[in-house]
Amino acid sequence: MNVRPAYFLYLLLSIGLTAFGSQEEGETCANILAEWTPQANRIYYDNVAVKGLEEWAVIKGLASGKDLDVIKQEISESLRRYKTILEIGAGNGRIIEWLLKKGTRPTIIAIEQSAVLAGTLREKYRNIETISIIETNILNLVPSFSCDLALWMWSGFLELKPEEKKVALAIVFSILKDKGKLVIDLPRQIQESSLSQSGDFLKVTDEYGTFFAHLISDEALKGMAKEAGFKRERSIIYKTDTNIERISFLLEK
Repeated sequence: MNVRPAYFLYLLLSIGLTAFGSQEEGETCANILAEWTPQANRIYYDNVAVKGLEEWAVIKGLASGKDLDVIKQEISESLRRYKTILEIGAGNGRIIEWLLKKGTRPTIIAIEQSAVLAGTLREKYRNIETISIIETNILNLVPSFSCDLALWMWSGFLELKPEEKKVALAIVFSILKDKGKLVIDLPRQIQESSLSQSGDFLKVTDEYGTFFAHLISDEALKGMAKEAGFKRERSIIYKTDTNIERISFLLEK
């Protein structure tokens, strides 16, 4: 299976959260889980790098910051009042750029598991003291700080196995201050693709490596959030600039 990186990401972010495609012959959940190593997605992002993510953002209609504009009203008070913002999966710096353009200049702590992407971000923002780039996965983050707002955009939450999702939510909950907010943005729309799929598990293999994801329904995510301790939850369904349907979950501690 040969899929260009930006096109794969296009497919991944078009997969629905409540309606799943058919299983590719020969693939089983057990097979996918057996191949899904902790470093697999990190290596994939190392190979795709900034150019692939930028191309994907355009294809998905997120390059203009549509996902952030949708929640702007919900987090506008946060941007004025909150001092520290955590971004999970900083990628090519798209979210950081959006925050900087708001002129509030909060302290931004951005974590990124890809060494290539993290290195690029460090170089790009080396002269801005209020931005810190941490090369790590959310599961391996050792919190030495607290934050008022956490942004988990793109599709990063899907890139964790079911039990890892629960651990990640608990980690973010522990970092958030009282009444702090976590935003998780996910795709909802389903389209045909050549991805290998078994149940809720996805896999793609191309010249850049192998990428894995686990789909989750809206209700399952809400249940995990409640289990982690979040007291309030609301969601916003919207369409990107290229008419892809997505959903933003706003969770409050």
